[in-house]
Amino acid sequence: MTFQTYEQSAQAGAPIELYEFEVGPIIYRYTSAPDDFVYLTKVFEAVQIVRGDVEESGELPKDALTVTVPRDAGIADEFRVAPPSDVILLSIYRMHYDDPDGERKLFWTGRVLNCEWKGATADLTCESIYTALKRPGLRRLYQRMCPHVLYGPACGLQDTAWKLTTTLDTVAGMSLTATAFGTQADGYFAGGMIEWESQPGRYERRGIKSHVGTTITLTHPVPGLEAGATLVYWPGCDHSLATCNSKFSNRANYGGFPYVPKKNPFTGTNVY
Repeated sequence: MTFQTYEQSAQAGAPIELYEFEVGPIIYRYTSAPDDFVYLTKVFEAVQIVRGDVEESGELPKDALTVTVPRDAGIADEFRVAPPSDVILLSIYRMHYDDPDGERKLFWTGRVLNCEWKGATADLTCESIYTALKRPGLRRLYQRMCPHVLYGPACGLQDTAWKLTTTLDTVAGMSLTATAFGTQADGYFAGGMIEWESQPGRYERRGIKSHVGTTITLTHPVPGLEAGATLVYWPGCDHSLATCNSKFSNRANYGGFPYVPKKNPFTGTNVY
């Protein structure tokens, strides 16, 4: 019996859903079935998982999907301290529990944006994969500061050429200390980034908010990061022409307009 036959049947159908959350190399699998379900040798854990209605309003931001899981579910723990660095992909499949052919259909796919705890449960806010189609067109502005992402394609700097590695001396919340941080003037690493391999193949990344002496302060804490850990980090940029030229020698790729006249020609004065 085909999937469609079960779907149209008034009595034979026993619909269940399979939820697959992918966070880098880690995959969480859950099912709405009454007990653990095995599909193609993959075990989907039976939990109290429910979702909201899938809507198509014509406005993608309003078509968010809420998936509710137990507060101690592994996927909710990913948001316990701060959102993970990796994008969390979600695929929802529909099938029927008693289908001997095991035919399943992809019902919804997208990514998880945030998590909100409510008593014994956690609400995961998700957006459809179709939001990827809603991308900005012309984003460049007539501005003094450079709009390019540091080490991005337009910036032109190779992150591998500026990558540094050190061993942490101490970790206190969002403050990290290492002797190597003190080899540069204060603020040198502000606006940069750190990267730490929390698990094999799983990396956590955080922005550097400030740098003073041998201490840097992160934008968010990194769960599990301890003294003695090996850390990869990069210097930052304030997106000014002076920094681009003196610090990175990358003036040719500067994306701003530093010589924009300070006087506004539309203020009503007779002579500009």
